[in-house]
Amino acid sequence: RWQGRAWPSARMHAHVLSPLPTGTFPGVDDIEMYEFLSAHAPQDQDLPEA
Repeated sequence: RWQGRAWPSARMHAHVLSPLPTGTFPGVDDIEMYEFLSAHAPQDQDLPEA
């Protein structure tokens, strides 16, 4: 009856994710990600003129 319609997945225990930073993606520190992107983004003079 359920063949091809049910997809099992392992349940992640809370203790596995609890030490990780919370945010959009588990294990990714949002602030650190935005700081990295800002540091590597083109400066205003590097942007093409619209």
